[in-house]
This record gives sequence, structure tokens and C-alpha cells, in this order.
Amino acid sequence: MRFPFLMKIYFYNASLVLLFTASIVQAQVFPVNMKCSEVSSNGDVTIYWQPSQNTIELQRYEIYYSFDISSSFNLIDSISDLGITQYQHIGANANVMHAYYFVKTITTNGLWVNSDTIASILPVGSIVNQTYIQLQWNALMKTLPSSNDGLYRVFYREENEDWIKIDSTSSLSYIHDVRPCVDRYYKIEMYDEYCKSVSAIVKVDHDIVQPPTPIFDSVSVVNGQIHLGWQEVNAPDVEGYIVYLQDQGIWDTLALIPNFYTTHFIDTLNDPSAQSWKYSVAAFDFCGNVSEDMGI
Repeated sequence: MRFPFLMKIYFYNASLVLLFTASIVQAQVFPVNMKCSEVSSNGDVTIYWQPSQNTIELQRYEIYYSFDISSSFNLIDSISDLGITQYQHIGANANVMHAYYFVKTITTNGLWVNSDTIASILPVGSIVNQTYIQLQWNALMKTLPSSNDGLYRVFYREENEDWIKIDSTSSLSYIHDVRPCVDRYYKIEMYDEYCKSVSAIVKVDHDIVQPPTPIFDSVSVVNGQIHLGWQEVNAPDVEGYIVYLQDQGIWDTLALIPNFYTTHFIDTLNDPSAQSWKYSVAAFDFCGNVSEDMGI
């Protein structure tokens, strides 16, 4: 920022005495107040600001952008209409990458000043232990304006459904304690007295991870009945087990065991003295994913 000096000179002549007085006034220009950023579904970004009350005649605004907060910023546009208080960055790709902006205010006599930096919000979602969804995102600004309430609002929706607000937080992460069995979309919103910030939309695909395969550890015949046993599957999302029986070369479901801690089964239907039987067991999880079966 540059500050030229304005000099006022006063002369006073009395009784042939010349008095000289000089006063120096420092001219200043104030930055615009960055308020909001809004990411469109195609990744374009609109930033919003509020002008400051400058007493110096302004000439233009310059918009600077970077995809990396620690890298240099590039001039992407200039605005001479000082009544404009927003700018749309077409082609920002902020639905897949970060975007950071500041506005430079320039006066007619060459003074300039930069605003604070504002970011588009880019959430990232992931499934943790196949049991819940972890969301994280970047801050809108390093220091939020006083007109901002400081809360990040978390929204989600399922395919072709309406958005539902699930919570508000002042942190930059959130755990959605929900079984990840369907595709879900998430976005973050932040409210200012002047405007509303809206993040990019992130999709979290449903869980398709198969649970581990159970391993048979015992088989016996007791009182004419076949007893099967297997090791418990060590996975946080295991719901239960499926026991299969092979009959004439075809695997059929013999039993569905709806809890993960039951690791045995007694076949009361098939006579072990009549013929040899082949069995298999698989685990299934909350979302219906089934492991590869292990047969004996």
C-alpha cells in the first residue's frame, strides 16, 4: 500500500513578519470487506464483498486468484464499475480443487490496498471402518468478518432427494454417524449478514467393501447331526453369516445367522450317514456386502 503526503501551506503577513505553517495530511485507501464465496455445481466460483467508505476517488478493482494459498496469485480480471460487489470466476474447477481470491482496490492517484483472502470451501468425505462418514473442509477465511456467525452448516442428501441440514459446527470437520449403505452428497453453508457461502458438493459412494471370509475351524457329527464351527470375523461392520450347502453341484443357502458372535451351526436336516455333504460359510455386513465363501 502506498501513502503519498498532501501538504497544506498557510502564509500570514503581519507587521512585515512572515509566518509559515505547514501541515501534512496522510491520504489512505481502505480495502473491500470480503464476505462470501459460492461454488456452482460446475465448479465456477462467485465471490462477494462489501465496499469500504473511502474518501479518495477510486479507479478500479482487480481480482486475484490462486489454487494454492502458499503460491503466487494471478490477476484474472479488472472491474471499473465500482458499484459491482461480486465477481464470478468461470472455469475455476472449485468442485475438484481449491480456489483462493483477494481484491485489490486502486485509486485514481495510484494508491492501492489488498483485501483479506477468501477461499471457496471444498469438502472431502470418506468412509471410516465401513461404519460412519468423516467430512473435512477448509476454512472460508483466516479471520471471519464480524458479520459472519462463525458456524459451518452441514447438509446432505441421497440420490434425487432434497437437502437436509444435519448439524452446525465451528470446526472444520464433522462425523456423520450413519451406515454408509447408499450414495450420499454433502455440502457446507456459512451465513453472513450480507450473503451466504456455499461449498462445492462432495459425493460419498456407498460401501462396497466385502467383509473378510470366515474360516472353518471344526466339523463333527454328534448324535447323528452335523456340527459346524468357524472363527469370528474381525471387522467392525459384520452383521452375521450365511451357511451354504452344496446339493448336486449347486450351492444353496442353508441358514442365515443374523448376528456376528454366533460362530457355529447344527445341520438337523441332512443325514451324515446317507452321503458326504459340502458346506460353505460367508460373512455379510450392514450394507449387504457378502464375503467370499470358504467351503469344506
